[in-house]
This record gives sequence, structure tokens and C-alpha cells, in this order.
Amino acid sequence: MSNTVHLVFLVHGIRDRAPWQAALQTALENDSFKICQCGYGYFDVVRFWWPGRTRQVPIALVERQIRGYIARAKRKYDDVKISVIAHSFGTYIVSRILEEATDLHWERIVFCGAIVPEDFRWDKVDRQVDPEHVVNDVGNQDIWPAMAKLLSFGYGDAGSHGFVSDVNNRFHKSGHSDYFRNGFPAKFWAPWIHAGDLVEVTPPASPSVLAGWLGTAGLNYLGFTLVFTVVLTIAAAYFALPLALYLRAWWAVYFCSVVSGLGAFFLLTRWWHRILAILIILGATVGARAWLGDSRFRVDSQLIADMAASGSWDLDGRLAIKVRDIPNAATLAPNRLSLFIVQGTEEREVRSANAPQTGLESITQTVDGLQKNNSVHLRILLYDPNGIKIDDRIAPIQIQGN
Repeated sequence: MSNTVHLVFLVHGIRDRAPWQAALQTALENDSFKICQCGYGYFDVVRFWWPGRTRQVPIALVERQIRGYIARAKRKYDDVKISVIAHSFGTYIVSRILEEATDLHWERIVFCGAIVPEDFRWDKVDRQVDPEHVVNDVGNQDIWPAMAKLLSFGYGDAGSHGFVSDVNNRFHKSGHSDYFRNGFPAKFWAPWIHAGDLVEVTPPASPSVLAGWLGTAGLNYLGFTLVFTVVLTIAAAYFALPLALYLRAWWAVYFCSVVSGLGAFFLLTRWWHRILAILIILGATVGARAWLGDSRFRVDSQLIADMAASGSWDLDGRLAIKVRDIPNAATLAPNRLSLFIVQGTEEREVRSANAPQTGLESITQTVDGLQKNNSVHLRILLYDPNGIKIDDRIAPIQIQGN
């Protein structure tokens, strides 16, 4: 049985089947160091964004692979050391394994494009790894960790700004996936993994600077605005506007806006978050008022009070109905009208609420199957645009002749 082996695990990011892992194997592997590729398949953006169980599956899968590599190595070697190089979502996976798998002890760790919170508590995992044995390669043009932090929950931007604790942050003039090109692994990672030699960047890149037209402040504003707008839209669509339409009063929308504004002011900590949130709420309220207008809240019973109906029996015993003074399309909109012929407990629909508004002010229709000797009535139902019944009344039908 050989004496010692050092296993170096490689963990990739999302939307990536990690073709770079083979190149790292060439750069890092020798008689004492064995490269172990850990994968979880293609992980799409939806599962990456959604918090909860969708993230647990790749975490559990990678941990299981790591333990499998270690178990097999222990059957061949007296001493097994482990290190890891992780990229993007792989850094999040490793950070969770560090927190949860306390029996695993790491020799060295390399993060690049990290989406781990910049205030990650390395002091809480110092029994698993010495923070001084951690290298975090940061791309000062890498916007994706900052976007991950802003657009979801649980992620951080250590890959854009570095960790605040005592680990080795190394800033490069690079983007999110530039670490696998131009001999970067052989130059920066091989000395660190093999001997703990930290190769400095020459010349050092400016830290925490996102180059290009979209800087850090722009990302913050954009990300916060997108998230808050989506949340507000969902809340308005499923709560504020249906409540207002049901109560037939604008005060319900205004009440929800005031509550949302107060909540944003007291719950948000940054002043510009507060201002942006309140401006978005005001804009949404004004937009809803302009879109809905007063007509969706105003109910004018006179719309249907003037309607009248008459009928006559033909030789075949069918009733020919004529309904007059039906509100035209312009007057009725955006409300909808439904008409029924009623005799006893039986109803026959002669105009559907879902029928297109043709603009006609009267309709004529023949209805069969009615009993000539029993009275017949017209039932008039008025609905608002959301299908809430506004008015329901019965009008007599004046029967002419026999």
C-alpha cells in the first residue's frame, strides 16, 4: 500500500458540462496528486434561481461523489488528503458542504467566479479548512456573482468583490470564465495546490471594479428594480386589483399602495432602495389608474333599467323575442351583459356575457320549447370585466296577441 495521495476535486458551475476539467487534469495531476472530476449534469437557470430543494440535489450528489473518491483512495493509500477547485455554482456547493459535512478536512481550496456571500463565516469552518489555505480568484469584470446575489436568495458576490474575512483574495482583470484559458491553471493553481505557493497577480488588478457600461451601482439599481417590480406586479395582479374591483372602490388600490410604501420604507435598509421602491409603487398605482379607468369601478344601474322586451307566439308554438334598448358597445364597455328567457325554473340563454359586443341596440331571437299558457320573463345580468356580477334583475316580457 502506497503512503500518501492528494485528491483534488473539480466542481463546475451551471449551464456547463465542464470541458475545462480535462485541461486541469493535465496541468495539476502527477504521481502524488489525483484529479477527481465531480459533476451534477446540466443545471439550468430556473433551478439555479429557485431556492430550496432544487439546490439540495446537486449538493448531495457532489458530496456523495467526494465521499466515494475518498473511500476508494483509502483502500489504496495510508494517507488521503483532499483539496478542491470550484467555479461559480460549484463554489456555493462547496461552501454548503463545508458547513454541513464537518467530518471532511480540506488541505487547500480554490474558488473562482464565486457566488458565495462575501461575509461567509470562514471562522465557523476553520476546523474543516484553515482560512489561510483558501484562495479566492476574483474577476474585476465579472458581473455574474453580483447579479446572482441581487436576483435570488442565498448567493453572494465574493467572485466580484472578494471575501471580507482572512482568506487570500486575488484580483484579476478577467470575466467569469477566463480562469480556464491561456495557461491560467498551470500558472496560478498548480503552485498553490502542489506546494502552497501563492502566485501574485502582476500587475495587480483593481479590486471591486466592474468594467464596462454597467458598474456596481448600476447592477444594484437594475437588480433591485427588476426583483421589486416582479414582486409588486404579482401582488397587484393577485391581491390589490381584484380586491378593488370586488369592492368597486379605488380606495382599495390606494390602501395597498400606502401599505406597500410604508413596508418598503421600514423594511428596506438602503435609502436608495426605499426611494426606488416608493417610486415603483407610485408608478404602478398611476399606471393601474390609467389602465383601469373609472369605468371599471362605476356601476350605472340605469344602463339596464331602460331595457324592455316583447314577444309573440308563432303558429308552431315558438316565442319570438325582441329585446330593445340594449346598451351599445361603447356605453356598456368594459362591463358585460348576459340575457336569459325564464319560465318557472327553466332558463334559456339568448345572449352570452362572453359574446362580442357588436354595438347593436336590440336583438331578436326565437325560443322554442316554452309553454304558451305560462308567464315568461327576461333575466338581465351585468358583469364587470373580472366576471363579478354587478346587477341581476328580472323584467317582464310583454306578449302580444295569443
